[in-house]
Amino acid sequence: MSNAQLLEQLGEDLGDEDELTPEEVHEKCYELVEIFLGGFMHDCGLWTEPFNFQEGHEVKRAKLIARTREVHEYAPALVAIVLFHSDLIRLARKNSAVRITEKPEDPEKTSFKREFYDSEEDTQAAVEFRHGSFEAEVLSVDHLRKILPVAPAEHFISQTEDVYNKPPAEVIGELC
Repeated sequence: MSNAQLLEQLGEDLGDEDELTPEEVHEKCYELVEIFLGGFMHDCGLWTEPFNFQEGHEVKRAKLIARTREVHEYAPALVAIVLFHSDLIRLARKNSAVRITEKPEDPEKTSFKREFYDSEEDTQAAVEFRHGSFEAEVLSVDHLRKILPVAPAEHFISQTEDVYNKPPAEVIGELC
């Protein structure tokens, strides 16, 4: 893949493709791989289980992926992609999103929560007042950039199939 094609795939401005260092090309290729993995793995295999409304499929899959050590090294945004892929509307309406990891010290009891806030100040206050064993990670622009290609696809599929069964043109209009 040429540098121009790589930038095009990532939705970046063309014109800087000749100035990319080999390290930057490598990083951008990894970004595409992470987005692909998030799109592929976000629901993989979890629709065969009975629904657990206390813990949705996003949390179940994020827990499975987080237990794979290599994910943290090679695809650090993958847990966020999987956890937040169904939250297109909330991501669009709020200015801050936080991944809460509860009981991170015990893989058997670890769980995830998604929280959304109107401002960074609200986010910081909520994290400061939180009790118990947890880690909080405010989603970075880098993480959001990797979630956003997966979220509209999830929204489109969930709105045009099963319960909602909306016409594709209507859902595309809503997304625009």
